[in-house]
Amino acid sequence: MKEIYNKRRSSSPHKTQTKKYRMKHVFLLSISMVFILLGCTLPAPEATEASPPTNTSVPPTNTSLPPTNTPIPPTETPVPTPTYVPGEVVYSTDFSDIDSKWKVETEANTYDADGNPLFAEGEYELEHQDDGLLVTLLPSTDLQRFTLLYTADDLPSDYTLNLTAEKVKGNNYDEIGISCRVSGYDAYDFSIETSGYWFIYSWALGEEIPNRSGSTAINTGMTTNTLGLTCKGSHYTLLVNDKVLIEFENDGISDGTVKVVITSFSNVPLSVLLKEFVISIPE
Repeated sequence: MKEIYNKRRSSSPHKTQTKKYRMKHVFLLSISMVFILLGCTLPAPEATEASPPTNTSVPPTNTSLPPTNTPIPPTETPVPTPTYVPGEVVYSTDFSDIDSKWKVETEANTYDADGNPLFAEGEYELEHQDDGLLVTLLPSTDLQRFTLLYTADDLPSDYTLNLTAEKVKGNNYDEIGISCRVSGYDAYDFSIETSGYWFIYSWALGEEIPNRSGSTAINTGMTTNTLGLTCKGSHYTLLVNDKVLIEFENDGISDGTVKVVITSFSNVPLSVLLKEFVISIPE
């Protein structure tokens, strides 16, 4: 009896623990059911309306430049200034190129109210020969002076002119001449008569220098002479057949072209053969 009692008493703690476990399990189950019921009865959170998507795309930028209508002007290549050495020949002719670089002018023996010569079509003949250009002035009261004006623009600022001409027909009072720095109606005009006289004339000179004198350097009659005229700065030198006639200073005309002049003062036919004309750089 005692043993049995002891066994029962020894087995009671296990039953107590089992009973506690069951109660604990039931309690936890009850709590879980409560949370489940609460979850089912709580109102669902209101749905937040989603914001519409923001269009963050950047529109394309038109970076193309409008066409330019202004044309780009071509670049002009500067023309180099020619350099010369003393004595260099710039131009030489027997007047076979008279149509390309020379202009014929004929001057009547009348003047306008301001004293400027009037130009008119005179009677003359031009004949190209093997040794030059033969100029013939026919008898006419309307023709006093025949001029060949150099029209090319290739002259240096300083130059020496040389004209070789032969008088073929005429009297001793006719003139053969050359002019430098021709500007409008003015120039430095140098001429000779085959009677032995020479002349220098310009409005710019006034009475500063003698404008007429004689020289034995001039070949008289129907013969050939070479006239020389140097225009260097304000210094001028006149020569006949390589002999200096006169030198002078004058700053009245600074630039201009050149010309060849044949003048007749009578009604007698005048023929002059222009053999050579040379433009060179002064020494």
